[in-house]
Amino acid sequence: MSTSGAIAIPSANLPLGDVPAWDNHNHAGFADAGLGTSDGSLRGFFTQWSWAYIEARMPQDEFRAYREAISPGGDERVANAIHEKYPIEKWIDESTEMQQYTSMGVAIRAGCEALYGEYANTEHLNQLMADARRQPPNFLWDKGCEIGNIRKACTISFGVDRKNYSEKCYKWEPYLDPLFYPFPIRDFPRRGAMAQDFLHGFHLVLPTYLKRYGIDAIPPDFADYRDAVDKVVDGMLRDGAISFKVISLYVRGLDFASVAEKDAVRAFVEMSKGNLAEHKTFEDYIARWIFFKLANSSRTPVNFHVSTTHTEPGTTLRMMDLSGLEETLLQERALSNQPFIITHAGAIYPGVRQVTALLFHYGNVYADCSEWSYYEYNGGVNAVVTMTEAAPGHKLLWGTDGTVPEIFTGSAITSRKMLADALQRRVDSGSLPNKLMIPLAERILYKNAEKLYGMSIDA
Repeated sequence: MSTSGAIAIPSANLPLGDVPAWDNHNHAGFADAGLGTSDGSLRGFFTQWSWAYIEARMPQDEFRAYREAISPGGDERVANAIHEKYPIEKWIDESTEMQQYTSMGVAIRAGCEALYGEYANTEHLNQLMADARRQPPNFLWDKGCEIGNIRKACTISFGVDRKNYSEKCYKWEPYLDPLFYPFPIRDFPRRGAMAQDFLHGFHLVLPTYLKRYGIDAIPPDFADYRDAVDKVVDGMLRDGAISFKVISLYVRGLDFASVAEKDAVRAFVEMSKGNLAEHKTFEDYIARWIFFKLANSSRTPVNFHVSTTHTEPGTTLRMMDLSGLEETLLQERALSNQPFIITHAGAIYPGVRQVTALLFHYGNVYADCSEWSYYEYNGGVNAVVTMTEAAPGHKLLWGTDGTVPEIFTGSAITSRKMLADALQRRVDSGSLPNKLMIPLAERILYKNAEKLYGMSIDA
């Protein structure tokens, strides 16, 4: 038993436990202060995964109004009125009960048992969680790293609190998306509120990005705004950004088409007047501007979120198809030296074969296997088998994912087991010599990340 009260899993019992890990997809600290749709607790986590259940049980207009009301800056009176009208807490409980049958339910239990030991019932677990959260916010995340033998983590957030999270372990991976959306986009025609939530968050974060790097307000002039974008990206790199994250798939496809500057200027001017009809034109331009900037300087890797994720209508199957990403960015000759990473390797959909084809064809494209182990465990085993059989050994990275330490810790355990099961299947089937199993595991768990990010896991 460790001094924290957590169960210290012996390396012999942790799959591939003697091999240290570099987590390519970590959210330590992201929800320390709570989110509009999650307070950072385990129940808050399951609330996030209950939205599809809730959305199908109330009128769409009221669902959207509720989600907007509970978001940062929302109207608390509206939220309370709708909350009283519908049995939302009951629906969350019902949805949570159904989650116990999923891979996520298994991972959550594994994480809780590893962090807290045995607990008598849900009330006991809630008390253990509350007690642990009286510690500094890094306490549970550090324990999760200890349990999972994780020494480095690409920490995806709008900023990392260095008072609590050590720079040695938690390497910053800032989101680029707020820079794509300088003007608020509120009304989307699709079901659900996920797209609106993300767009609202991007617009709230953008001013903080600008102020962090000495820019008081969103510049109203196109050229000035583009200069501000350069200043923010340069500042993030100076502040230690090891990579960047793009999660715009939550609100649009990944087809960032080539746009003439004059067309981007026109779109920016119209957007500044409230006409958002050409918002994609500007998004495409400014995203490509950043990608070309990186390709011509630091070559800092860019991670693209590619997965269904979040049980709520929003991201459509057509949006998740990767042919648009291939045709607009990966085929761009001037970006052939810019590393791109497909995070989650397209978990559940678009499917691992499409991702594997990109890994096979493009030397600058990589993937990580985060998230699979708590979405679709056996699908994740199949995915690792497929990717490692077809793509060279340097192409796959390892990761966890999760905005609360319980699912992060559970994922650290189950994702290792998923990798071990996949490589053992290859050995058993004869598609991988036994003597290469551990060398390949070492590559996936940390050596590929060391090469890609240019630093030792122990640095």
